[in-house]
Amino acid sequence: MTTDNPFAAVEKRLMSPPVDGVMLTLVDPDSPLHSAGARPGDVIVALDGKGPPSLRALYECLRPADDATDALAATVRLSNGASVEASLPRDRRGFAACDVKRARTGWDDWPDGDHEPDLSAFADGTDLWWRNSLGGTPAGFEHARIRATDEHIEIDSLMWIGGKQPDGATWSYRARGETKHRRDRWMSITRTAFWEGDPGDEVLKGDVHFDGERWTGVHGAAGGRQEDVGFPPFGGPAVTPYRVAFLALTMPLRQHAALTFYVAGDGTGRVTCRNRLICTGRAKVDVAGRSVDAWRFEWKHYGEYGGNELFFVTDDRRLVRIEWGPNYSGCVSEAVSADEVMVGAPAHIRME
Repeated sequence: MTTDNPFAAVEKRLMSPPVDGVMLTLVDPDSPLHSAGARPGDVIVALDGKGPPSLRALYECLRPADDATDALAATVRLSNGASVEASLPRDRRGFAACDVKRARTGWDDWPDGDHEPDLSAFADGTDLWWRNSLGGTPAGFEHARIRATDEHIEIDSLMWIGGKQPDGATWSYRARGETKHRRDRWMSITRTAFWEGDPGDEVLKGDVHFDGERWTGVHGAAGGRQEDVGFPPFGGPAVTPYRVAFLALTMPLRQHAALTFYVAGDGTGRVTCRNRLICTGRAKVDVAGRSVDAWRFEWKHYGEYGGNELFFVTDDRRLVRIEWGPNYSGCVSEAVSADEVMVGAPAHIRME
């Protein structure tokens, strides 16, 4: 492993995790976990006395609810073998984590291929549309607009999905993101901003940029407050989760092409872990009822997720299908025209 990798210690533990559970990959110094003695590489082995948990189960337990307590009790196995009790805040702030299985390799560290990025899919003024579905049921859309200069690529995207609950009530999730990227092989971010909420009720989750010396801007805080932030730059190339699919557009279209990158929060710019993108070969995929030949890319995370995200790119560099996997509720996105994007969508989801 490279000496400049700040996650090297965590990745070493991922080579053979000591217990089943959820390994901490990031612990903020001002978090309850840190106060309890937990550090990156330690493993959450129980929640409210029950375990071992999964990352998905952990996040479901942390969802705010009217009858929920302010925090969730967690048992953490430390690197020295001792266990401590800690409180996890319901807003999920202060840590990042991944699933792990005892003695099972959760990270493969091998060199990337050497390639120059192909940025031909990012012509200035490009509009990209995807129709989203959940469990085969149309659920909404995503629209991305590209602005490009000689030095940077900017992506402005809007995703809105929804459906009906068992009691007949409707639900929706709407997220808007703006990112600015360098024209390098990682599409490294220099600005990220993220909002959630329906039109008129949008809440800013964060808007930060790199000014050449520090990351500065604002983060969303409890109660709808905004906090000024500033933190030192991170030396490695980083991209936000919602932009990893776009990264697949820039890579070599050949089997075993691989790229390692760092992941930063969509609204924070803070780097939390390393991930990999790997081309696993050719595949035929369904795109809005049509069979399409494409290259299949797999987003490899830390740990054992039990289903990674898949991105399908055609020879002419179109991102035609995205399978977001269980960590994103199994949403599937298919590239269509603007005229097709709302076919079958829930009535309360409106095209924007």
